[in-house]
Amino acid sequence: MKLLQIYTTDWLNSKPVFYNTKTNEVSLVMHDVVDWNNFEFDPEGLFNYLQIGYQIFGQTPIKDVKFLRHSSKISKHLDEAGKIHLSVEEFDDPVDNYTRREYSVEEAIDILKNDVHAFEAESKISQPNKRFLLPLSGGYDSRLLATFIEEKSRIDAFTYDISISEKYSFEVARAREVSRRLGIPWHQLGLTKYWNRYYQQKNFSAFCLEMPFHASYHMEMYDEIIKQFGHEYIALSGSVGDWWSGEKVPLKIPEDHLNFDSLFFNHGISIPKEFIKIKTDHEVKRGVYEDNIKRLSEDDIFKIVFARRGRIGLASYIYRTANLYFDVYTPFYSIDVAMSQLNLPKHQRKDRVWLRNFFNTKKLGIEDDLQKRLVVSNDYGIDLKIAFYTLSDSDLLDNKYFQGIIDDRRIEWINKELKKIKRIPFPLLGSTSRLFFGIDDYTNLAFNHSILGRGFDFIYKRLYGTRDIFKAISEWTVLLPIQIAMMKRDEGKTQ
Repeated sequence: MKLLQIYTTDWLNSKPVFYNTKTNEVSLVMHDVVDWNNFEFDPEGLFNYLQIGYQIFGQTPIKDVKFLRHSSKISKHLDEAGKIHLSVEEFDDPVDNYTRREYSVEEAIDILKNDVHAFEAESKISQPNKRFLLPLSGGYDSRLLATFIEEKSRIDAFTYDISISEKYSFEVARAREVSRRLGIPWHQLGLTKYWNRYYQQKNFSAFCLEMPFHASYHMEMYDEIIKQFGHEYIALSGSVGDWWSGEKVPLKIPEDHLNFDSLFFNHGISIPKEFIKIKTDHEVKRGVYEDNIKRLSEDDIFKIVFARRGRIGLASYIYRTANLYFDVYTPFYSIDVAMSQLNLPKHQRKDRVWLRNFFNTKKLGIEDDLQKRLVVSNDYGIDLKIAFYTLSDSDLLDNKYFQGIIDDRRIEWINKELKKIKRIPFPLLGSTSRLFFGIDDYTNLAFNHSILGRGFDFIYKRLYGTRDIFKAISEWTVLLPIQIAMMKRDEGKTQ
């Protein structure tokens, strides 16, 4: 047989490979392997997408469309009769080589630093005229990247804000201060268009039904960067760095496969189980649970990796969205970097003590310093993202696309909450500090307004029900890709 294509996945499954078991199409883009004229939903895959908030367990919400597990290879062959065949090979888990080793802080730092330096040296040879684009929150992971890049003058740092209060937030103050101390140019970008029809379609083309309507912030950010600064960049990403350095994970092992979801995170962006009408026997989930429960109960490192491999179905959008625009580098997809940090002594990983100490030695431990200067809690008060306000009736959900999937009453509730947005006075869509005190620069704040802010926040939420609006928006982002998929199928049938 003639070999046509080979696709492989890494140890984390950071770049999923999709294949259609009926048509034998294979691609890195889920959208490209769906037979849009004939697609059906997979009951269990769709249920998991709705409840967990993203694809998982090798299933997608679409029947016959799967994604390859980590550490695997899929080959596409053409036989003499002209028929396409797929073959899948699963390799041993490379994590097994790391689970019994302990690293020192010095070793973990050296492994990370050497990875960054090797990338930087290679980029000087292969792409010497390109600068480094660093999305910077001021958090530990992007700060580490900026610290270890030796040629700081090659970096442009960007922080986006998607709401009025975020423009004056602690994160923005932190990113600006990190940039100042490292001596790198810093730019702030205000985003307002990320939920319009253009980004709805662009998000769907890139990620289809892998995850909620989630990547459009980054899409608008990169579009804006190219518009203002050009495209001669290599993007740097701190994506998933916190997974390895000390972020907490649930320690309780689920009692059965039906509660398996507790090992994974979705930031509340999912549909409550009581409103999901799909019937499924959870056969795939049961199989994954039974295959892994013993080791999950015995091996904490494996449990963390297992949970992260599940969640990468959502988190990979950060790296992959950047890769739609630029070449991208992150050290945190390296198994050596990840495992060296996961295997640090527990007292060093707790609350990421080892990183706090490292930044203090580099005079980059800015959190305590900023808190002293700001004298304010990290509370944004009342706030709605600006893009909420741009939603119109044409962006609402249509019940006809969710028959047998979601309770009609939940769709009606989501639409009702979305309509409330237009009734909220736009001047009030900002932080209490900005609204009451006219503060233009968060770093100049010299008093504590948190009590007043929280009081106004309470009244505001009572008047306008913003807490319910936030929940409705989250559920809308989960359901919108389903509606777009159904509309695309219907369009194909009428052509």
